[in-house]
Amino acid sequence: MRVNDSYKFKRGEQVIVHQLTEREKQDFGEKQAKLYGFGSVKQWRTVMMIETNLGYKFNGSNYWDLKDFISKYFEITERKDI
Repeated sequence: MRVNDSYKFKRGEQVIVHQLTEREKQDFGEKQAKLYGFGSVKQWRTVMMIETNLGYKFNGSNYWDLKDFISKYFEITERKDI
């Protein structure tokens, strides 16, 4: 199992790093796609990474909200690259 991405969260003063595995990302994508009934597994995996790395939470209720959420992330990262 390949470990790709990581995120940090604080528990008291201790910082804990959790490595996200491909299996965790895939499971999240499949679960969310079934739960919401829209969006691809790949899109939901992207949502997981945005939520994990930037702390934003998806609060939409339709496919267009999902697309907007992902688009805003890419706009933010493009601005940081400049």
